[in-house]
Amino acid sequence: MHKKAISFITLGLIFISSKNSVFAQSTSFTDINGHWAKSTIEDFVNQGYINGYSDNEFKPNQNMTRAEFVKIFNSFFGLTNKSNKVFEDTKSHWAKEAIDIAVTNGVCKGITNTEFKPNNPITRQEASVMISNYKNLNDNNHEEIFYLNDFSDISYWAKDSVEGVLERGYMKGFDNSFRPQDKITRAEAVSTLSRVHKGNVPPVENTDIKESDRIERAKESVMNTYGYSYYEISTYFDIDNLDNLWLTGKNYYSFYDTEGSDRIILVDKDTFKAYSWYSNGDLFQETDAAINNYVNVVLDKLNSIYNFGEKFTYIDLIEKKDSIYTVSALVKRDIDSKPYKYVFNIKNNKIISYYLV
Repeated sequence: MHKKAISFITLGLIFISSKNSVFAQSTSFTDINGHWAKSTIEDFVNQGYINGYSDNEFKPNQNMTRAEFVKIFNSFFGLTNKSNKVFEDTKSHWAKEAIDIAVTNGVCKGITNTEFKPNNPITRQEASVMISNYKNLNDNNHEEIFYLNDFSDISYWAKDSVEGVLERGYMKGFDNSFRPQDKITRAEAVSTLSRVHKGNVPPVENTDIKESDRIERAKESVMNTYGYSYYEISTYFDIDNLDNLWLTGKNYYSFYDTEGSDRIILVDKDTFKAYSWYSNGDLFQETDAAINNYVNVVLDKLNSIYNFGEKFTYIDLIEKKDSIYTVSALVKRDIDSKPYKYVFNIKNNKIISYYLV
């Protein structure tokens, strides 16, 4: 009788907490001996921040999902406030409550207003945004990320956050790169969170980026976007007298074609993305090099709506997700008339939806 009672209690130590992971009091996992994050993993499990699996493994090198990350994030910071936030894809999800808590406490948002994508692997830049959101780390002085080889691979919406976590050492890079699109493993997740201060975050001192370095980065962006060599840029574009252009609420470097073309190349001074700006009579458009193929699709649609041809149109890329380009178009009948703004969702050179803002 006594032996049966002990056996029952032992079984009770294993309790299903999610679809795959389980509570495990013992940290004698069979797959972390010799692992670089062994001590941190054991500490997080003993503190109850994260669980192992029923096969007595932790699976340290397995990618972590967005749902799993917010669950251990909430546990680590002791977050419990809820607001009954539910997405279409979290209604019956095992992490429904954890996601509600994370969104309520300002840790994260959905991928859209209706979707959270809880089972998507979380990327390094997504994790940095969640940490930065909660700890108020955003820093638009990008001296840490500016000199990284993959600076341009960091999404515009994550740059301030990646800067914040890097300058405080909460996340680390790899050989002068950050690999923002890489997935985070379970071991990397606990290691990252273990570095984050639970209390007040110590301030950092910013160092201004040299203007000469900014200009060099702008040149590199133009060369990479349009396939120019350094010689061609130096020969065909006036790079010694770059204008600082303010357009549509953004600052740009402008490269003027010395061959007399009607094109001006603009480089966003924040993201260092290169654009083409054309001005040839009735047509005025700015397009990201990656969506040049979609410009005519948008213009044809606008012409079918207004039947006035290419009359003063401004086109810009908003974002790209899952092969869908979201493009904005500002339309005027003439330079002084009231503008109309449309947003188009385009896939495979076809408009799948659009609306007037």
